[in-house]
Amino acid sequence: MIQDQVNNTDAEITPEQPKQAYKVNTVTIIFIILVSIIALLVGFLAWRYYKMYTKCQNEKKGLQEQYDNLRSTNTDESEEVTKDNIENKTKDNSDGQTEEDECSVSFTEEEQLMMDGWKTYENEVYNYSFKYPQDWELTGSGDTVSVKTDSYGAFKFDFYSEDATEREIEYPMIKRGESTTNVYCIEAQKLEYGGDAAYEPEFETFVTIAVILEHNDISYRLEISYSIEGAALSSDFADMYNLILKTVEFE
Repeated sequence: MIQDQVNNTDAEITPEQPKQAYKVNTVTIIFIILVSIIALLVGFLAWRYYKMYTKCQNEKKGLQEQYDNLRSTNTDESEEVTKDNIENKTKDNSDGQTEEDECSVSFTEEEQLMMDGWKTYENEVYNYSFKYPQDWELTGSGDTVSVKTDSYGAFKFDFYSEDATEREIEYPMIKRGESTTNVYCIEAQKLEYGGDAAYEPEFETFVTIAVILEHNDISYRLEISYSIEGAALSSDFADMYNLILKTVEFE
């Protein structure tokens, strides 16, 4: 009986039990250490992320401020440029041309051939010029200048300035049409008249075309007069008139 008790006591306390307890404690300690390391690592990474996020936000804020400042500066400069442009535009002539811009008129090869040898008339009073065929007669000066095919004036071109533009047409005429055209890039009013046959039957063949424009607050009236002697000839006169108008230039 006593021997059995001794054997049972030996069975309860064995050398393996302290080793097992030691192993449990070691695993627990290692687990705690790993958890601590992981917690520290996560905390470090979170801190680094926060620092980088804060830095990025500060840099973004700084860049935004720089962008806003640059944009404000560019806007101010643009406003100054726009203001200068507006001031320059206020110097425009009444015809809509700036002092720097010049009107560019192109001529076809056929027109250049027709103008070969043409003379140039320059009006020093009103600072304009135009070209006309070399065999035409030129008369007048100042506010009234005329060129015509011959002494009979089968085709006559008149250039009136200022008060001379108010003159009345010599023969009783009826307005046949009204339109717009351009002379030296200036928009002008174009009026077409036909002779009043009710006044005199022979007046029915008379044609007058007047182009009225304004440049530098001065009125001009560019007028042709001719008698219809056939459809082809009438068309030639109209073409000649339009070509002379294309040669008009203002200073």
